[in-house]
Amino acid sequence: MINNFDRNCKVCSKIIVSGQERYVCSECTDLTICLECYPHSNTLSDIHTDSAPLPHYCTIEKYTNEEIISLTEDPDFSTTILNVFKTLQNRRCLGHWINNRDLSLDPTVEWLTYQQVYERALMFGTTLLETIPIESKVGIYLTNVPEWYIVDLACLWYGFIIVPYNYQTNLENLYSILNNSETSAIIVDRISFQNLSYLLETNEDIKKQLKLIVHLEDTFNQDLRNKLPSNISFKLFSQMLLVEETIQPKKTNCKIKSLGYSSGSTGIPKGVVFINNTLKTYVNEQTDYSTLITLSFSSLAHAQRSFDYGRFRFGGRVALYSGKMEHIFDYIKMTRPHLIFSVPVFWKFVYSNFESILKSYISDHPHLSIEQCTKDVKKLHNNIFGDRIVHLYSIGAPLNLSVSNLINGIIGKLTITNYYGTTETQSIAFNGKVVPHLEYRLESVPELGFTINDTPYPRGEMIVNTSNISGGYYNNKEANTAFKDGWYYTGDIVEEYGTRSIRIIDRKKNAFKLSNGEFVCCEIIESLYSNSPLIKNIFVFGNINQSYLVAIVVPSQNALDKIDLIDFIKYQDNNQLKRLILEEIDRISKLNKSPHYEIPKMISLDNTQWTIENELLTPTGKFSRPNLYKYYKDDIESMFQTLNSIQEGLSSESEDKTNLLFNYLKFVLGLDINTLSEVDLSKLSFSQIGGDSIGAVKLSTLLKDKAKIDVKPQQILDKNVNLIDIFKNIIKNNEINWEDEMKLDDSIQTNGKSMKSSGFNNIFLTGATGFNGSFLLYDLIRNQNISKVFCLIRSSGSQSDARSKLVDIIRLKNNMMIKENEISKIHPIIGDLELPLFGLNINEFIDLSNQTDLIIHNGAYVHLMNPYSNMKMANVKGTEEVLRLSTIGDHIIPVSHISSIGTLHQFNQEIDDTIEPDLKNLNGMSGYSQSKLIAEQLIHIAFQRGLPIIMFRPGVIYSHTETGVDNSNDYIRLVLSGILYLGYYPDLSEEKINLLNLGPVDWISSSIINISLNRSWNDADDNNDKTPTFLLTNQKSITFNDFCLSISKIHPLKMTSFDNWKDLLLEQKNNPLHTMFKAFNQIIPTLSQYPIDNTNTTKEILKCGGYACPEINFDIIQKNIKHISKSEQLYITNFKTNK
Repeated sequence: MINNFDRNCKVCSKIIVSGQERYVCSECTDLTICLECYPHSNTLSDIHTDSAPLPHYCTIEKYTNEEIISLTEDPDFSTTILNVFKTLQNRRCLGHWINNRDLSLDPTVEWLTYQQVYERALMFGTTLLETIPIESKVGIYLTNVPEWYIVDLACLWYGFIIVPYNYQTNLENLYSILNNSETSAIIVDRISFQNLSYLLETNEDIKKQLKLIVHLEDTFNQDLRNKLPSNISFKLFSQMLLVEETIQPKKTNCKIKSLGYSSGSTGIPKGVVFINNTLKTYVNEQTDYSTLITLSFSSLAHAQRSFDYGRFRFGGRVALYSGKMEHIFDYIKMTRPHLIFSVPVFWKFVYSNFESILKSYISDHPHLSIEQCTKDVKKLHNNIFGDRIVHLYSIGAPLNLSVSNLINGIIGKLTITNYYGTTETQSIAFNGKVVPHLEYRLESVPELGFTINDTPYPRGEMIVNTSNISGGYYNNKEANTAFKDGWYYTGDIVEEYGTRSIRIIDRKKNAFKLSNGEFVCCEIIESLYSNSPLIKNIFVFGNINQSYLVAIVVPSQNALDKIDLIDFIKYQDNNQLKRLILEEIDRISKLNKSPHYEIPKMISLDNTQWTIENELLTPTGKFSRPNLYKYYKDDIESMFQTLNSIQEGLSSESEDKTNLLFNYLKFVLGLDINTLSEVDLSKLSFSQIGGDSIGAVKLSTLLKDKAKIDVKPQQILDKNVNLIDIFKNIIKNNEINWEDEMKLDDSIQTNGKSMKSSGFNNIFLTGATGFNGSFLLYDLIRNQNISKVFCLIRSSGSQSDARSKLVDIIRLKNNMMIKENEISKIHPIIGDLELPLFGLNINEFIDLSNQTDLIIHNGAYVHLMNPYSNMKMANVKGTEEVLRLSTIGDHIIPVSHISSIGTLHQFNQEIDDTIEPDLKNLNGMSGYSQSKLIAEQLIHIAFQRGLPIIMFRPGVIYSHTETGVDNSNDYIRLVLSGILYLGYYPDLSEEKINLLNLGPVDWISSSIINISLNRSWNDADDNNDKTPTFLLTNQKSITFNDFCLSISKIHPLKMTSFDNWKDLLLEQKNNPLHTMFKAFNQIIPTLSQYPIDNTNTTKEILKCGGYACPEINFDIIQKNIKHISKSEQLYITNFKTNK
């Protein structure tokens, strides 16, 4: 790295005057050596600080870098670069990988010096002068090889106009550029020669226009050569260098230095005119990185060329690479660059490589926490970009946030700089900060809903004025309207969120109006969904003839792993995968408060890889929207046809809407099974085919609005209501005989058996995959006295798979570390709480009973809206099977039953740990609370029959006090999410019910374990006619207002009246709380009117070695909100902010 700034010899400290020869090390920082000291200095490790093997390559210099810059400067950019190459002849200039396509040979990097490049460029330019006129357009259609720049420099110095061709360009764009640029000479290799020859065979105008073809390799396709028309000369590159005497370059009057064509992501590429100031100003900005080494592997037809010229201007090196991507890190290791510029495709490649290695590492190291595994793999990647890297740039398109965060985490102190610029203006902003020399303004675009008066930030089209603005578009009068009075209209809609700070939020030319009058921009919508770890690629499409959007989705490997999908071939036939992606789109839409018209109404899955080679990506890595539409046209039209037919059916007068329902379920919600078309819908319920609460609410609203059928979501979800009944609206409100529901099987008796005399070594635990259950499992396996924990778990895989699932929940979801010996205590029991004997045979069931010392029954089916009939099998019958397990073996097994405070139902009265539920309230309770209260009655009956049983009623289970991890599916998370996304919380200071009683999950789980393991089961309940019950609530409630006030210190919130808050929430239909708020008759669940007294429970917890419930303070709330923000990606910008 030639940082030649020092005037003193590093060995003898002698001052070296300007013009006096000195040696400068090409690897070490600021190492200058006088001629006298040099012979014996090149092996001295004390002065050569860089780790490159000694001896280091040194060059003879006469001036410091500042002097060289001054001496070579000229008003004409071409002359400046020429002066540099004349002055720095000994320095290394262009590097390339020899034998990079044959790794069986010794791969080495060959460096051409500035003198070698200079001489070859003069030879090529001299021959070119004898072949075509000055100012002719010369195309370069090559990969990143030294010959590219030899031709480029020759044209720059001799007055020819360069036309760079992206090597990956398609034939359509190739023809367009050839035709528009009027290229008369072109340099090709054996691959690009084939593409060019095809166009020459089919286009007469190109035949007449082209005068010279230069072939890079000496071997070529003779058949293609023979087909060339007689007016086109064919020369080999080596022939162009056969010059006896070169002609020295002279300044020319050519105003155009080169043409640069856009990638064509939205249509035909436009040719941007580069004039002297365009190149000169941009290159001179790069002085900070003067002599660094740049890795050059992105297309030289775009921004990479400008970056490389920045190295040439200040005597740096350019390491060219055109090999396969899987070998690029080997090349980086050899060249050790300081700078890497690349498009998002490369950074995504790095991301995918890291994810793959991390996944394998986690699997191979189950005893390590996910954090430790991540640290270890990051450490392995520390030098992935070489040990000298100082800057990484993402260019061409916005970089996915998750990819950016990962790369930044790998490289430690460095961060990826997001470069925003255009071909027309070069640099505009780095990491959102507008560059200093740029003048800009925002102009309102009212037709798209963006104005400079928007709040909280001005929004509008970015219009710029800079000294290096291009000379317009070549041969494109219509497009030149973007240049007005020295200003360039970028077409980018930006938000100015601070002084000279902007973020791109839309693209003017890509926005269009739907038939309902709403403007949408598919690229911005795609950027939101592409942040999901489940979505690899997504193409959103709509047009003026439709009122909604559809999408093509390529699922990620993470999505496939979630459902254990191995067969990649038939994505479209996998409804489980489709449902997973639909739920993810719905989740992200809620996070971003997306208006309904911006959410794709239907998706189609595909497994095609979108690449530059198949032209679904442009050469710069952007989506080729025209090509994507062509490729998926049939799928897109099919989705629109399906949606339109459903809409027409809902609007029709026909009463037979069975087929309509079938189509809705099958195509829109993705809920059908493979044989659904052959099944009588009168035999299926909505829940049986996979319908969930979101789908039920959607269908309820759709039926009410379109078909005038009023069916509540709870009725749609009822297992006893079939699909035909939904449409016929003959749902019966069947009364439940609660007395019959409270009967416990008579065979469940103690029959004189006693408990085991030994301690509790082996525990049977249900519900271990749930939130509280996973922390119960964590506490149990960490207890030194516990030998085995039998976990009832539903799984289609092996016991090993089931154990891995439980371990992953603890480590990955709960962020808790467990050791190998603790993992070995986990013994999965593959079964189902809803099935008799849990789905085991009678011998397995008895054997399980005989091995178990204590049962902790935590499992339950928890759902906010499902009716009792859907909950009964798991929550009531499942409890009955637990009691059967307790009595069927050789000994009676004590049971710790976890119920819910919801069985108390009424929270407008004072509650303590002696109060019992009123069974008269059953009909007014939710289905979940009904099922839990009925299960309690079975517990009471069993206790009366002599079974050793205790019961816990947890209140609202809140987050972990240390990690902030909470239950993403619980009431409290739903309320918090709704408030965070809305940005407002209601003022409940005047409301009677305004208290939150929250118990941290680590306190609740540890309290259950402490009491269950440490109380005296033998004599504690002899004189008790009531089941011992413990109320796991907090002695200190917190007001809702105080709770929200603490949140607002972390995540900005505004307080408003309860009525106004309700109106705001009901207007925001995509808010996660919206649906449930309506279902709960516009009240906030989890609130209570009075503090809850659990003095007796607290005494028992302390007696058994536990601790009192921690007060919910700012520290606990802060950790939880940070966790929510991270897990739900609250950092995603809401682009359509309120005005």
